[in-house]
Amino acid sequence: GSSHPRDLKEGIYVFGGLKGQQPDVKIKDNNLYMLSIGHRRHTWSIVDTNGRKPEARYQHAMHFLRNCNSILVIGGRKLGEKTSTDPSAEFIRETHVLNMH
Repeated sequence: GSSHPRDLKEGIYVFGGLKGQQPDVKIKDNNLYMLSIGHRRHTWSIVDTNGRKPEARYQHAMHFLRNCNSILVIGGRKLGEKTSTDPSAEFIRETHVLNMH
């Protein structure tokens, strides 16, 4: 297939999730991260995207859309009032496209 100068770099991509060292304290995140692979030293970096970022979430799905060089973020949950295991954590019923060009 054809390649584009701004194609995603080879790596493992992760959107959002929860950060925190203590089990009862979590910080929601809406950044797109990439773990560079194929090198002796693996490194994490934040990937710039165009347009509005989706709401921070966890327990979501992602899919790479090769034809438009984008990542689809599907569903997930908002952080509950207390912890990531809080049953009051609301489900997010939306699909968002992260554009890489």
